[in-house]
Amino acid sequence: MSGQYNEPQRGVAFNATEHWVDDVSGDVAREIRRRADAASEDVSSTIEEFVLRHAGRERQLNMRLA
Repeated sequence: MSGQYNEPQRGVAFNATEHWVDDVSGDVAREIRRRADAASEDVSSTIEEFVLRHAGRERQLNMRLA
């Protein structure tokens, strides 16, 4: 979200101790969208395509209770 990456394609988690690899692209994309929504900001144009591809266009709006 800070602009360190341009046009990311996939997020991958590795655990060498347990010998597994997992595609976490969807989880990362949903977390980026959640954080942007919580801050009332738009997703950066450099990662927007990644978020749309892995999390879709659907957004969940947060409502604060007063």
